[in-house]
Amino acid sequence: MIAAVNGIAAGAGFSLAVATDLAIASETAAFVMAYTNAGLVPDGSSTFFFPRRIGDRRTRELMLTNRRLSAVEALEWGS
Repeated sequence: MIAAVNGIAAGAGFSLAVATDLAIASETAAFVMAYTNAGLVPDGSSTFFFPRRIGDRRTRELMLTNRRLSAVEALEWGS
């Protein structure tokens, strides 16, 4: 599965992008968990795929802080 992200991928959109075989993002794309901002537990396969793709610490950082991840940073992290 291939994802093309041109804008903000939030919540399940971010989870789907991480679950793909190949994700292509524009330089202006951004990613955010969004679940914790709404008082929800992260889902949409993020609890399975994120630790395997970017590691446990980075996953916890994104899930607990709800910060926005730029496309450049996502590329560096390998997500």
